[in-house]
Amino acid sequence: MNRIFLTLGILGLANVFAGINHIESLNSRVETLELAEPQKGVFSKTPPKKELPVEFNEVTFLGEFLYWQTGITGDVYAVTYDSISVPEFGSGAVMDTYVKSKSVGFKYKPGFRLQMNYEMPFDEWGLDLIWTAFSATASSHVSGEEDAGNILPTWDTTNAMSPDYASGKMHENFQSIDLNFGKMFMWSKPFMFRYFAGLKGALVHERLNIIYRGNFVDLAAEENITLKNYFRGIGLNNGVRCAWNLHNGFSFYAKGEAAVLWGGLKEKLTEIITIEETGYPEYKIKANNSITSVKANFVAGAGLNFSFDIGKFMQCALFAGYEFNYWPNQIAWNQVLSNATSLTGGNPSTKQQLGDVGFQGFNFGASMAF
Repeated sequence: MNRIFLTLGILGLANVFAGINHIESLNSRVETLELAEPQKGVFSKTPPKKELPVEFNEVTFLGEFLYWQTGITGDVYAVTYDSISVPEFGSGAVMDTYVKSKSVGFKYKPGFRLQMNYEMPFDEWGLDLIWTAFSATASSHVSGEEDAGNILPTWDTTNAMSPDYASGKMHENFQSIDLNFGKMFMWSKPFMFRYFAGLKGALVHERLNIIYRGNFVDLAAEENITLKNYFRGIGLNNGVRCAWNLHNGFSFYAKGEAAVLWGGLKEKLTEIITIEETGYPEYKIKANNSITSVKANFVAGAGLNFSFDIGKFMQCALFAGYEFNYWPNQIAWNQVLSNATSLTGGNPSTKQQLGDVGFQGFNFGASMAF
């Protein structure tokens, strides 16, 4: 699957805003048609006073720099809190205060998008091939002595770990390939839109590594937990891209897309408990699940485009915008629910933890149309 994405990606020098990059050429055609006198007939010997421009098949290449931030729900690896004495409720009664969830917290990271568009000479029908690639890594930690009085290990399946240190490190990998077939509609001279539909293939991978250090029952120990959520799928995509032609080559663009993908989802949990003292075995807990799943994807974006001509047969464009890319219920980790009695033969159960994945950020790019 990775080879398929890489091969298609190399071929996919594309243009996500295919209609935007030839706004000026469309307007020039309209102006030329307005100036030309009509012919008297197909077989008329009287030629028009002005020769109409020759129609060329237009190919547009675009490279795009992404500066996105990842947002994930379901990446909480610990909960911190303080305990205060409440004698009003009896001797030894305590109350938890300043409860706070700890997650990794992603920052803005770079990515890229390569695109190619082929515009057919049939009423502005065209094909788009688009490859998007983005990955990010984030980490954080919390110490009971420095940051909080107590740490609750949210992913400890034994309920026997009392950590004074917790850390989380998460890696996100996202790639998509889009093949769309669309048509440009010129609503008026300054406004046009392009409806498209086609296929979308995507892989969305998350991996969360958690470390707890403290006491396992009464022994000093370290607990390492790895959570993996891998989705690969293909489905149908459709959307609309709009352009408002301003003055002096500037235009405002906007887009919206929606897709439904069908594919395989793999969930893995690996938990290893290592006792610092010698003579104790290494405890290992695993939970795996592979299912067929249907996922949705929603994309919205807008920005400003500037187009200019180089010679007679090349048009270039520079643009900058902002984009949202949302994957609801993308994460589906299985959390093992157990207690200390399971160490002596109890029967653990599992609970599915759902989470959304989203990307948002700035897009900067340039294109060339021939």
